[in-house]
Amino acid sequence: MDCSVAKGARLRFLVYLLSGVALAGVAMGCGEDAEGETSADAGETRVLSATETKQLLHQLTYRYKFRQVATPEGAEAAVAGRVFGPHHTVLNFGVALGHGNHAVPVPRAGTAESYGYPRGGFIFTTDTFIKGSDGRLVPNPKLKTAAQWRQASDIEVKMTDKLCLAATGGHCPP
Repeated sequence: MDCSVAKGARLRFLVYLLSGVALAGVAMGCGEDAEGETSADAGETRVLSATETKQLLHQLTYRYKFRQVATPEGAEAAVAGRVFGPHHTVLNFGVALGHGNHAVPVPRAGTAESYGYPRGGFIFTTDTFIKGSDGRLVPNPKLKTAAQWRQASDIEVKMTDKLCLAATGGHCPP
């Protein structure tokens, strides 16, 4: 079952709050990594370049600070950095471009918060959840308010949807 980045992050956060424990390793049924791709999922798509990806992201209303990052094994290119949105919302992100199955790690989260979009030819990583001192996933403490959590989800959805539209001509899975 596919679901959006925002729904997945909100669902994990809600379960986290209700359970009182971190959700390390718990699959919530959202996103698929490139390993789960089938020929029906692949369709006719093109892989975006790093330059094109940055240009597309700049079309959104956010500010970015990009950083150099190694291209993950199997990927054709990679983009990483920090996005600045409303309500002082700041997220680290990475985008592995291509049909490989390795994500770009982001600070304090690694690749734990990765979502594969096989038809779009990319894997998107963020740090809405980070690794706690015990290694389990915990909500990122820099997202302190409900407004910041909503913005973080909106930012992720708008970024990934912009890339899906450019690569496939269609929106990311709802």
